[in-house]
Amino acid sequence: MKSLQKYLSGMVLSLFEIFVGVLLLINPFEFTSGIIMVLGAILLFVGIICVFRYFREQADKAALEQNLFKALIALSAGGFCVLGNGFIVEISAFLAFVYGAIILVTGFSKVQKTIDMLRLKKTKWGFTAISAGITVVCAALILFNAATAAEWIFKFIGITLIVEAVIDALAALLGGKDRVEEPVAEETEKTEEPNE
Repeated sequence: MKSLQKYLSGMVLSLFEIFVGVLLLINPFEFTSGIIMVLGAILLFVGIICVFRYFREQADKAALEQNLFKALIALSAGGFCVLGNGFIVEISAFLAFVYGAIILVTGFSKVQKTIDMLRLKKTKWGFTAISAGITVVCAALILFNAATAAEWIFKFIGITLIVEAVIDALAALLGGKDRVEEPVAEETEKTEEPNE
């Protein structure tokens, strides 16, 4: 059951990455601006809720939970996202660099997963290895080209997302039959033998 949930969540994540990648290819600046505005609105909403919580609670409980402090951070960050939206888009090269760093970390986790599959003697590790390699290479390309034109960076990020998501989906579809539960079954058989 857990493996099915993990498989489905992986497929949903892959479809979401493809969707975001396509939007970045179609209109990178407008999409990024829209995402920042939505994030700002969410932060403002969270900040307002924290203010209400702070003033509705008893003074001693409110002092412990520090909801006013959280509200001020959320409101200032949300206001900056909404009002300084243009500035954030202008520093897109820096944002692309941060994104490249995040993708690199994701690639390293896939390298770990590939080696884990090899050590567990799984047969379908090839697609995971390809996905790990492409993710690391794409991350490196983003990191070393972060100073180029912002529009091309966003489009490249979109292509990276689509390619990575397609490979991840293929890896999930073709490698989904291998399960880690096999060693556990062998251990239960070994513990049952002395009882007989």
